[in-house]
Amino acid sequence: MTIDPAAEVARLEAERALLPKEERQRLEAGDAPLLRIQLLYMLERARKAERAVGLLADSHRRAKQAEAAIDRVRALHQPVQHMGQTWCDGCSVRRSTGPKTCEWVAFIPHPCPTLQAVEETQ
Repeated sequence: MTIDPAAEVARLEAERALLPKEERQRLEAGDAPLLRIQLLYMLERARKAERAVGLLADSHRRAKQAEAAIDRVRALHQPVQHMGQTWCDGCSVRRSTGPKTCEWVAFIPHPCPTLQAVEETQ
């Protein structure tokens, strides 16, 4: 059998309302230490809940930052077509051969190891 706390409090208050003023004050004074303990317990629960909410917000912020970093890595390691094959634009190396020309000197296939590592973590 479960007890409805609100109904129990209402019942006790109704009973006490029928008592003489001095008796009611004596009972309320006797309840004070218990009420203080309950308030301290509820205050500690509230503080823990506030910390948990703060941790969740921080975790959410970090997750968003990680997603943005992964998007930046993907943007750097785009596929590029050269000599009929697909290479990683970020990993493959070009060397300048003039003011407006360059020569490829290292070819890294796309998807490169960097993108493969990022995709494995997803």
